[in-house]
Amino acid sequence: MTAKKENKNSPTGAVHPAVLQVSGEQTRRWTVAIWSMEPEISAVLREIQELVEGTLIAHLSYPPSEKERVAESFDSFDLVFFEEPQQNMIGALTKDGWQTVEMSSLTDDELDRLTVFQNEARKTDQVIPDAPVAMWRMPVDRGAKELRQRIDNAAERTLPKIKGQVWGEQPGWFSKAFCEELRQVVQVNITPDAKGLAALEDIVVDRLEGHLQVHQSIVFQAVCDFIGVLLQTQGHVEVQWGTCPVDENSGLAPAPVMRMRRPGGTWKVLPVGRDVVRRISVPWGAPPEKNRLLVALLEEYSG
Repeated sequence: MTAKKENKNSPTGAVHPAVLQVSGEQTRRWTVAIWSMEPEISAVLREIQELVEGTLIAHLSYPPSEKERVAESFDSFDLVFFEEPQQNMIGALTKDGWQTVEMSSLTDDELDRLTVFQNEARKTDQVIPDAPVAMWRMPVDRGAKELRQRIDNAAERTLPKIKGQVWGEQPGWFSKAFCEELRQVVQVNITPDAKGLAALEDIVVDRLEGHLQVHQSIVFQAVCDFIGVLLQTQGHVEVQWGTCPVDENSGLAPAPVMRMRRPGGTWKVLPVGRDVVRRISVPWGAPPEKNRLLVALLEEYSG
């Protein structure tokens, strides 16, 4: 079990600022503790949302590597409560797609792994019960099995092409390399236009209600890169990519970000990594019934 190094402070004080990776014999879960229900429920819920989003962004922004394998993926994001959630919190969690886990269904080994939060509580001067009183879970979904295997195949075939590069180091290369491999395994030509972005979205995005969607990082980074390519092809804007090297102190990589400007205009920062996660990875990021979420994001940036 290891703690993330981001999210050093909790705005409400009710949510533990570190996300732990809790691993069982055949599972690997992101897990966070909610100490109390004292602050406004909306503030606690928003903090949970931002913690989930930040964790996914950090996970997906790490430079793709040939060492990355599907077996290293996560099974779920768990919320461990040390005070019973109030009815309005239960309603809010349910609306966002969280599912309650009966504490009686947890094995002794699973409960034992959660005792790590006793030490975490002491670090932040929290007084908590000996054991959590409730758990809510959001499973990680990676799409239909057959299509997922093809996407994973394309992702792994892409990794040798990028040879350890980080996002933004060679603008346009991540998406070009991945789409070339995707064409080979899915037989779909991803053209550098809005139609191609829609086709790419149809393949890699499968918004399943009540689930987080997490692909290999090269897939996420290729999508972010492709949006920059399409902005650049418009011809009347200048687009620059930031780079995402790993910070030596934190061990984390920044999220993909770009900036653009029109002739004679000022630079506008585009947090593309954050925005892509909010639209395709979390169930509260956009209405599930809304189609073409990435195309809509491109239009938003272009407007």
